[in-house]
Amino acid sequence: MRRAFEAFVYLGEWELDRVAALAGRRISPTPDAMRELLASVEERPEDRWLRVELLIAGRDLHEARAVAARMPDDTPYARVERAAAHTLIDWLSGGRGDPAPLREAVAEVLPADGDERRRAEIILALTEVRQRVGIGPAAGDPLEPLERARDRLGSAGNDALLRMTRRAAPSTIQTAAAFIALFVVLDWIGVV
Repeated sequence: MRRAFEAFVYLGEWELDRVAALAGRRISPTPDAMRELLASVEERPEDRWLRVELLIAGRDLHEARAVAARMPDDTPYARVERAAAHTLIDWLSGGRGDPAPLREAVAEVLPADGDERRRAEIILALTEVRQRVGIGPAAGDPLEPLERARDRLGSAGNDALLRMTRRAAPSTIQTAAAFIALFVVLDWIGVV
């Protein structure tokens, strides 16, 4: 499970860096913070991937489909993101969510051992995980596609969990400090 999670985090950390580049600063990795960011700017080709994800999260599949249709497709990686969005929207709408177009798009991302290809393979793995979960036990281990993607990451994925921890540490430390302060005050006044 850890190896599958490392692949997921590898992609997620890159996407959070991408959101920070869109915002011109680091923002809280919450849907509300990202919605605020997108509400503050006009729709642009470089932020449509995020708009689609947030529309899907908000269950507005009709608008997500419309934005996905406007996603760029001028690079192999952009075609991967667009195919992934259409596949997910189709699946969530009750369709088959056929990953064949996504597989074809991933195969076009070169070099095969480059960062874009690694990310594209994780996107495909996530699609395969959803399919396996939807099919049930007959489909085999649902985490196997992510584990395979993690194997392809090699040493590039070794620090993914550390990067996630470093990103989360400041807010975790603040929360822990607030609880400690609360308990000290409660102890001081005799409540605990």
